[in-house]
Amino acid sequence: MRVIVPEPGADPPYVSVVLPVYNMERYIGEALESVLNQTFRDSEVIVVDDGSTDGTPKILDRYADRVRVIRQENRGCPAALNRGIREARGTWIAWISADDAWEPTKLERQIHVVHSVPDVGMVYTDYVYIDKDGNVLSAEHFPCPPTRRKTLLRLIRRCFVNGSSTLIRKDVFDRIGLYDEAEKYIFDWDMDIRIALAFRLANVPEPLVRYRIHPGQNSANQDRVERESRRVASRSLRRMGPILGAEAALFGFHRQVRTFPAYVRRSMHRRSIRRQLLDLIEWLVFLVNPYTEWNPRPSRPP
Repeated sequence: MRVIVPEPGADPPYVSVVLPVYNMERYIGEALESVLNQTFRDSEVIVVDDGSTDGTPKILDRYADRVRVIRQENRGCPAALNRGIREARGTWIAWISADDAWEPTKLERQIHVVHSVPDVGMVYTDYVYIDKDGNVLSAEHFPCPPTRRKTLLRLIRRCFVNGSSTLIRKDVFDRIGLYDEAEKYIFDWDMDIRIALAFRLANVPEPLVRYRIHPGQNSANQDRVERESRRVASRSLRRMGPILGAEAALFGFHRQVRTFPAYVRRSMHRRSIRRQLLDLIEWLVFLVNPYTEWNPRPSRPP
């Protein structure tokens, strides 16, 4: 792996890997090792320590000769990602969560797609879910739809791209901007839709990422995730325009109608049923007017 602090005049790497981390002493070593052991070697590694207060900084010190560590006050994952992207010198940007891990051929397989599909803006891979101890729970496979319209319609219903699996051309960010730092949990879904609106996506149909499920991850804050999801959905529908936005809202409403009865039958929690009912109403509002930004729940401090 190329040391990322270059000599004057050194050629830039082809890929910059950004790893944002906050208090992940248990998993950061595994994540870093999976990046450093990639079969594709023309890359740099930038770790952005987002104000960790546990043993993470000491672990990072062990990799000081192989990675570049940037430390900042705690501002959230999207802010740490954006800092790494600004510092990156590569033509392509990959990022990985500090509690996930890559298979050794992850970047190599993606670069192969880059060379065969030269106009692609983002390449993502399949992935597997693992538990806190690394045991495989299940696998996810989401092939890329054949057209931009179908890609957007699928994305607006579900974020099927795993952020740790993405490889994004750096000039994509120059055109559409960096990650939205106001969205602390689903900033990657927002970015996926923005990229799909302007660029072609491609998929490597192999599970090359191990996505860890554990109690300490940010996405466990379900209420905050749902509030952000509503904001991203309404904003994305407006970006799609009235015709495609209305079609996307119709798909979302149809899916919610179809799944709502089954959800109510198997759920005994009043709060969960209310949440699903609000989702149903929201998609109906979107269907009537895709430009509506609607959120009936009061915002609470994170």
